[in-house]
Amino acid sequence: MNERRLQSPHGIIPITADEVEDLFSGDRDYFLVAFLTSAGNEKCRLCGIAQPIVETVAKSFHESNPHLNRVFFVSLDAKDNLQHFQNYQINTVPHLWIFPIPSEIYKPQDSEDPFDHRIPRPEKLSLISEHYTYPFSDSISVADQELRFAKSLGELTQTRIIINKPLDVKLALQYCAGFFLVFRILRARKEKVMEKLRNGTGVMVLSIVTIFLCLSGVNFAIQRNVPFLVKGANQTIKYIAPGVQNEIGSEVVISIAFQALFAALLWALIQGVTTVPKENKATSMLIYGALLFIVYNLFTSMYKAKDPGYPFTYLYIPIF
Repeated sequence: MNERRLQSPHGIIPITADEVEDLFSGDRDYFLVAFLTSAGNEKCRLCGIAQPIVETVAKSFHESNPHLNRVFFVSLDAKDNLQHFQNYQINTVPHLWIFPIPSEIYKPQDSEDPFDHRIPRPEKLSLISEHYTYPFSDSISVADQELRFAKSLGELTQTRIIINKPLDVKLALQYCAGFFLVFRILRARKEKVMEKLRNGTGVMVLSIVTIFLCLSGVNFAIQRNVPFLVKGANQTIKYIAPGVQNEIGSEVVISIAFQALFAALLWALIQGVTTVPKENKATSMLIYGALLFIVYNLFTSMYKAKDPGYPFTYLYIPIF
């Protein structure tokens, strides 16, 4: 296996039909990452998306763990292994299956150890024996899927995988052109820019915009290509996705709006009260404080809608 891995440019071993039974039915002391695909089928768009993901992670795994023979990647093409696919009722591709070391999940059939929580070993292992899966998607960027797959595989195999990809020249040139354009504009408007910087207005605006962009999750949404809105079970538009594991673009915008509102209310509480006549200061502080309390609970109610167990809200306002 190791010699064949070294002969592959990405460290993925192509498996022929004659090897399937022996490879998946016998004992082994390594993890087996099996990529089931249809490389020659132009209609399988997802196969074309999945191929570079598996190749990148496989190559990165072996580069990150050059002396570790604990994980091997294999590929099974539907055209070459059609009979096996039909025998095991595998009707769709692509699939990414991770088969653990048998001794880690199976216990001997005659084991009577009550503290052994492994499952009983079947009479025969096969291509569809116990395994983990990694789902591919055409709505998530390839780079993000590479990171997710590498993280999942690293956790299962207790290894560290560093994604190592060559420089994207096109992206680098786009950034260079963007920076060049910005600097040319700043140079052409140098006097106006310096005037704004001297009175502090420009610095304040730039700081606020930068803080919101860094903390709001805009970068997260752009990089991961998440949808802006989703539909509920009854086909109604939802602005908040249920579940803490999900996040959509509208949630980012709502978070930005709340942060801006918090900033405005805090400024009003700190600076605005000083402009109010003395006899009305106490009332103004109570009003601003009450508004802050309401806005805070509106904000935390959004989290409560995503996670019913969220504890940091005092007054749940069900508007989401």
